[in-house]
Amino acid sequence: MVASLTGHTYRVLYLAMSPDGETIVTGAGDETLRFWNAFPKRDNHETKRESRLDYGRLIR
Repeated sequence: MVASLTGHTYRVLYLAMSPDGETIVTGAGDETLRFWNAFPKRDNHETKRESRLDYGRLIR
C-alpha cells in the first residue's frame, strides 16, 4: 500500500524509522520534524492466521 503523508510545507529532506518499526520521522526544509505512526502493531487475534500457508509470516 502506498500513502501520501501531508504535513510539511517544504520538501522532505530526511527520513528515519524507529527501531520497533512503527514510527517514521521526517525532517523538511521548513525546519519541522513530523512523527508518523505509519505501521501500528496489530492485536494478537489479528496476526493469528488459520492457514499454515501464510507466506507473509514465512518470509519475514
